Parts: sequence; structure tokens; C-alpha cells
Amino acid sequence: MTSRDTLVQAIEHDLTFLARALEGLSRRRAWPLERAHYLLLNLVGSEGPQTIGTLAARLALDGSTVTRQVAQMERDGLVEKHLHPDDARSFVVSATPRGSAAAAAMRAARRENTGRLLQGWSTAEMAGLATALAHLNASVAAVLEDPAP
Repeated sequence: MTSRDTLVQAIEHDLTFLARALEGLSRRRAWPLERAHYLLLNLVGSEGPQTIGTLAARLALDGSTVTRQVAQMERDGLVEKHLHPDDARSFVVSATPRGSAAAAAMRAARRENTGRLLQGWSTAEMAGLATALAHLNASVAAVLEDPAP
């Protein structure tokens, strides 16, 4: 039987190399959007218009970073900012038709690549990975929400 420490060590090792390999794969493609822009467009596309602060919190980023990203996306015609209906001191960010189309194109390309990575996997293996990734993402989100270092 494998100890918990041994499993944690193996998972840490594999996650480290997975992150590196995914970065390498990403650099080999010409994506329709920057990764940060894709994430932001996914959030406003799936959850509706949001403030910079909400977007920053959801992505575990500093507000100034999201402000710069949104400004670039606005210049590129991917998003629009409108005064917040309940707070005239802030803005809500929404996707433009161009931004929605670019996010859809990137999503399709990413899904095609993911499908290629999973060629030869059984449905059961894919379901297990999907469950494990959802669980891991929930654990990461919980750690990010915890104010303790």
C-alpha cells in the first residue's frame, strides 16, 4: 500500500511536468487569444457582465492586472465597459460579439487539442480525469479563498 506522502510526492512531480508540458504545447500554436483574455471572456460569457474586482477575485489576480488586461481587450474590440447600474464609481465588463466569437474559436481549438491528447483513453478514464480535475480545481479555489498563507 502506498503512503499518502508518497502519493503527494508523485502527484507534485507529475503536476510540475504537466504544467511545463502544457506551456510547451501552448507555445507551439498560434492561438486566437491570449490565455488571460480567453479566461476573462469565458467568465463574462458564462456568468454575465462583471466588475473588474469580481473578475480579479475569480482569477486570483490583482485588480490592476485585470484592469490592464481589460484595457487591452477593450482596445482590441473584445470587451466593452459600462457604468455599473448600482455604483457609478465602477464599471462592468461584457464581451462584444467579436470577443465572444474569438473565445468560441479558441474554445474549439482547445477542445480539439484536448481530444488529441486523450486519444486512446476510454470513456471511463476520461470521466475519472474529469472528476479528479474538478475536485482539484475546487481544492485550489478553497486554498485561494483562505486568507492564511
